[in-house]
Amino acid sequence: MKFLRYALLVMCLLVAGMRPAAAQGTPGTGPSIGQSFEWAQLVRTLREFPQRYAQATTTDLAGNTYASVGFRDSVRVGGQRYTATGAADLLVKFDSTGHVAWAKPMRGLSFDQGGLKVNPATGDLFLSGQLLPGATWDGTPVPGGGPNAFFYGKCSPTGTLLWSNLRPALALLTLATDHLGNLYIAGKANNNTSQIGGFGLDSTSLSLVQVNGAGVVQWLRKLRGDRAVGAPNGGIGLTGFSGLGPKPGGGVLVLGRFQSSLYFHSGTTPVQTGGQQGSNFVASVDASGALQWSRPLPIGIMNAATADAAGNYYVTGAFYTLNPQGFLASGIGVAKYNSAGAEQWRRTEQSDTTSYAAGRQIAVDGAGNVTVLADGFPYGSARFRTRIGSLVLNAVSNVVHFNSLGQEQWVANDAVPGAASNAMRYVYGTGVGLDGRGNVYYTSQISNDTLRRQPVVQFGAQTVIGAGVIVTRIGTQHNTVAGRLYLDQNGNGVRDAGEGPFPVPVVVQAAQASSSLVATTSATGSYELFTGSGTYSAGLPQVPVHYTLSQPASGTHTGSFAGYGRLDSAKHFGIRPLANQADLRVTLTPYGAARPGFTARYRLTVENVGTTTVANGTAAVTLDSRLLYVSSTLNGSRAGQTVTWTYANLAPFGRRDFDVMFSLPTNIALGTQLSSTATAPLTGDATLDDNSATALQTVTGSFDPNDITVNHSRLTPAQVAAGLPLDYTIRFQNMGTDTAFTVVITDTLDHTRLNLGTMELIAQSHNCMWSLSGRGLLTVRFRNIELPHRTQDVIRSQGFVRFRVRPRTTLALGDIVPNEADIFFDYNDPVRTNTATTTVFLATAVLNRRDAPTWDAYPNPATDLVTVAADLATAGPVRIELLDVLGRPVRQQTFKAPAGALRQTLDLRGLASGLYVLRLTPPTGPASSRQVVRE
Repeated sequence: MKFLRYALLVMCLLVAGMRPAAAQGTPGTGPSIGQSFEWAQLVRTLREFPQRYAQATTTDLAGNTYASVGFRDSVRVGGQRYTATGAADLLVKFDSTGHVAWAKPMRGLSFDQGGLKVNPATGDLFLSGQLLPGATWDGTPVPGGGPNAFFYGKCSPTGTLLWSNLRPALALLTLATDHLGNLYIAGKANNNTSQIGGFGLDSTSLSLVQVNGAGVVQWLRKLRGDRAVGAPNGGIGLTGFSGLGPKPGGGVLVLGRFQSSLYFHSGTTPVQTGGQQGSNFVASVDASGALQWSRPLPIGIMNAATADAAGNYYVTGAFYTLNPQGFLASGIGVAKYNSAGAEQWRRTEQSDTTSYAAGRQIAVDGAGNVTVLADGFPYGSARFRTRIGSLVLNAVSNVVHFNSLGQEQWVANDAVPGAASNAMRYVYGTGVGLDGRGNVYYTSQISNDTLRRQPVVQFGAQTVIGAGVIVTRIGTQHNTVAGRLYLDQNGNGVRDAGEGPFPVPVVVQAAQASSSLVATTSATGSYELFTGSGTYSAGLPQVPVHYTLSQPASGTHTGSFAGYGRLDSAKHFGIRPLANQADLRVTLTPYGAARPGFTARYRLTVENVGTTTVANGTAAVTLDSRLLYVSSTLNGSRAGQTVTWTYANLAPFGRRDFDVMFSLPTNIALGTQLSSTATAPLTGDATLDDNSATALQTVTGSFDPNDITVNHSRLTPAQVAAGLPLDYTIRFQNMGTDTAFTVVITDTLDHTRLNLGTMELIAQSHNCMWSLSGRGLLTVRFRNIELPHRTQDVIRSQGFVRFRVRPRTTLALGDIVPNEADIFFDYNDPVRTNTATTTVFLATAVLNRRDAPTWDAYPNPATDLVTVAADLATAGPVRIELLDVLGRPVRQQTFKAPAGALRQTLDLRGLASGLYVLRLTPPTGPASSRQVVRE
């Protein structure tokens, strides 16, 4: 049956299509389109089939999530790589923040599907799986392994194996736990001689056993049914067994299907009877092994059950219903029953055709809110989409949330960035769990597509690259503000027919009393903001230049939420262009470092940020006189050090990119300052300051090609007050041995120091998508970049992204704005850049001089000591001074040094953390300085 379901899943994936859809609702009362994916972590497997990935997963009340991962050869998680010869397993613990608490490698020990369950009483883990000869747990031998050996066991929250016992092979195996600390195992034995804990099993019944926390089997109970017509001798007489469901008060729910009569243990009187077509049942067994009741369930296929502390129980599966055409269809169903068995509510899929969608797992929190892991199978036509009420399930696996009254609240799932279809995408949910606050932890697996490209999947603002197991946290303490941003051509404050989305991403912000969150608009102009309860105000922190806001008339949308899980939709923004505004913006960006004897290139970007089309124009780059021209793309005309290009019909939002390649002489001195300029004149330009740009570079030796730079390392308080923007450039280069198909950059901008609403992308080397979310998570995605490796093509192996953001005007003297980024190349661990810092600083005589000798100071940032490294041309007196941000000396040394290499340490102990200026005066002068940060 599992094989058929998996085959059906793959078949549906081959024809699947995905488009985002939003549910509509009234503030505080209606459903929402999803909650916030707060983090996503990947356990990367390099070569594997999907069936080997996630075998078991579970979440405890503290939000720790445990996942067992099968792999071949190697697996990466938390910056650590684990290797094996052939097949192996890894048990990983993620804490509630997404960090890896630990990972335990297993050899010859694999977990059953569903073979991990948290012991709610202690936080320990119950385990079940196969035990092969020579099995080890984190390098320690596990006794009892054999060719057909199976085990159940227990490990501590720190990953220590506490005990393990052998068990027979069981078909239809499933586990459950209760809050008394008991483990329940159910399954069918292959023969009548099998035993577990001294209790005999047989092949004609479903066996249910209770194991206490010490591993001792307490009792065994059996369920059997009248033998199904045509069933072979030895059949258990049950036509279906779906599994066990937890009961917080103690005991367990048993879920299945029988033909005509159901019997419990040795009883001869049926505990439930049904029709000839069979009946679904749910049975409640208490902690002592006594049957409390057995009750019927709706027609269909029941997959999972659970109960709450009040004795209510919940089921999910594929319920049979009549579709609008009058045909019998099966689709996702969820139902709640009270402790007496009376149905409280039932929700079923609304479908125009037969559907193979179904609920597979179910969980309930302390308030009675229900979370279901459901298969949606999104076909290409909207007619075939799976729907639960007003929610549309756009992905194969979906997390659907209902409130305690059975009203659908939100659906959350994955998406492929920039893709109009999810065909050939294999993202399949394997587990869903809740912590004590009701936050959802969702585990899924993803494999390569048939083109063997590295998969890229997006969970809200979280991007995951590579195949393997993904663990995500979906925060439920949120509400959603949603709408669209459109280009209001006629300025009437209404989105009329033919008025499309605003063509570039714009930052939208929702402010509340104690928080402020941001999001960016998508290619369709839509946005989602996640807020807390209470009142909010949503608006555009920065309206694009030469445009004005036409909707809403007040400039902001306001609203209020009572509780969580609500949607305030249709909060649209209209942006009207101001007439006849001519404006070009020019940037000149280096792809990489300038090194003696090497070839490098600059990119000139000309962007029309005005509201009128530029019929024709010219753009030029003038290289520093010491650079040797090589070529240009597109081909430009060259006169000396100047390269000129022409262009035509540059519409608003249009952009032209021109590259110029050059080489550096081998004898150019390290530390030489290079200055190249770019221009793009335009008659009547509204903002002349940005029609030219300068690229300043220092000639360097060996360097890390994956770095971040900022245009201003110092800002005066006056510049901060004036809102002088910071331009960050993140450069990257494929230093591997194969083509990089995908590059993703993540940069957590400091929202306390930067005005996130002013964020804008101003240049990039390749086509990319970017988004800003939460409190400042910037994600830039280069999909299908096909970046060659450095040894194949040095020039084409490089890329960059450049963005602009203004500092907050509240920055004070001495404040530091640090920034660093992570760069992901396909499957590889992220490359962390250097830290680019900008300091609010008074203009003093300690600024660097260009004619000063080259020297360095390391480490920087420093803790106790900093080392000054320089090459002295002559012997003589040397002076080293450490100054605070006001220019006052706090440390100084004067000594005589010989000519040649200088290495001198300066003690920083006893100084407050912050920014300082280190000034060096060599024997021949002049003095020069650089910033040093003490951590």
